[in-house]
Amino acid sequence: MYNLLAPHSRLLQFFASHYNATRLGNTDTQKTFLRLLDATLDRVTTSTPHPMAREIRFQIVLFGLRVLKTSTTMAAVSQMRLKDKILSAALSWFSAAPRWSFGSNMLQLKTEIRLLSDVMAALKATSMIGANAAPGIKSLQPKEQLLLLLLESEQAKLLVWVYPLAEPAKSQFAVGHANKLAIEASTSYATSSERR
Repeated sequence: MYNLLAPHSRLLQFFASHYNATRLGNTDTQKTFLRLLDATLDRVTTSTPHPMAREIRFQIVLFGLRVLKTSTTMAAVSQMRLKDKILSAALSWFSAAPRWSFGSNMLQLKTEIRLLSDVMAALKATSMIGANAAPGIKSLQPKEQLLLLLLESEQAKLLVWVYPLAEPAKSQFAVGHANKLAIEASTSYATSSERR
């Protein structure tokens, strides 16, 4: 399955890197990316629900959200329509029964956990788009909130598999505690040097 998805992943990386390099240039180039994204999102809604396809599907959703945030050629209604397509493409992943490719590939699972975090952050960054209804288009806020809940649930399931003993919380506590000790040490050093 990985060999079938790898070419699509490479193609998406190619387009994402070129979009970042050309998005402030010619407006026709932006429109080309928008048309490509429009066609891709239509296909994503009917693509395979295989667990190995989770990463490429959400990479496409993340790319769509980044294009939505940075595109300067779209009217407000067009932005809402594109965001509606992005949300529909992301929600289509949850239309099938959950299936898991659990195994020893922890790096893949950690990548997907990080990817889901990036998608949620990108959703929050574009939350103003579609928050209010427009002529002929309902507010996208309920759809977006549903997607956020489903993404958090999906991420929680992956986290339980990767960290069955809640290791991330312990490591975050350890990092926070180490940072606190470092701040206290630097403060005490600064105070002692001032006294001298």
